[in-house]
Amino acid sequence: MAEAPVPPEEHDYYADLGVSKSAVAEEINAAYKKLALQHHPDKTGDKSKRNLEAFYRIQTAYECLRSPYMRKLYDHEHDRIRQKWTYYHRNMRTYELQLDGRRRSEEEEAGRHAVTQREDKTKAWEKLLEENRVWTEQRNNAIFKGNEQHQASEKKYLFETESGEIFCYCLGCIGRKERKLQEGDPPDMPILRIPDEDYNAFWEWKKEEDAQRKQREEQEQKASEIRARRVRKKDARKHKQETAERERCEKKLQQSAAEYERRERRLEKKRREEKDKRDVKAYVETKKDEYMPMTRLARILDVRRRPGRFGM
Repeated sequence: MAEAPVPPEEHDYYADLGVSKSAVAEEINAAYKKLALQHHPDKTGDKSKRNLEAFYRIQTAYECLRSPYMRKLYDHEHDRIRQKWTYYHRNMRTYELQLDGRRRSEEEEAGRHAVTQREDKTKAWEKLLEENRVWTEQRNNAIFKGNEQHQASEKKYLFETESGEIFCYCLGCIGRKERKLQEGDPPDMPILRIPDEDYNAFWEWKKEEDAQRKQREEQEQKASEIRARRVRKKDARKHKQETAERERCEKKLQQSAAEYERRERRLEKKRREEKDKRDVKAYVETKKDEYMPMTRLARILDVRRRPGRFGM
């Protein structure tokens, strides 16, 4: 990344006082007094380096611009100095934008890194919890199976020692000993004891867990049936609406076809009447010189009562 731009050594006195190049002496004096009150160490009590430098620039600018001769000499070089400061401010804005973009990219990278670490930690915890759940389930199932095997043995593998202690060598008790050895817990004694009350309590808990799981499965099945029934009702309602819409469209088409046929019949009847009139008129024109009884002419003219008279 490029280094920060260096400000020009020559100062823009007009910009330091906040006035334009065409400002008169009164405006320069007023601007100087206002800025001097804002930055004077004795007035504000601020004796920091930044404030002292600002007050020094204001004092230098005023000393140069209040003299007409010094101001005239400075105005000859002001365009060059102003151009340098314009380039400096433009480069400074570019540098600040680059710094802002770099800071934002670093923050985004840090955020992505934190999210990735959090996701990795979450996945690791989820994996650990899943492994622990599977191991616990397998262990509980093994305990439950061992208890069932012990109860099914019906005290066939019991052994009583000389001291009066009773031990069991059924498959469930042997599995319990092997499980304790695998888990790193030392067995109670070289000879296995009968399962204690904790295992019986676990067996009762397992029964309750199975009953609850069965109840949850029944509830889920009922809920799925209700959802399926709602979907079927919705489909039936939609099918009924589509059927009604289709019947309405068909009825409308039939009405349109009937109306079209009636209109065609009326037009055909009108065309036949016009043709009969033309035929009568032509016949009258051809027979006007001949003798024609009035009754005959009346029958010919009354074509409406006798359709098809002239080839129709």
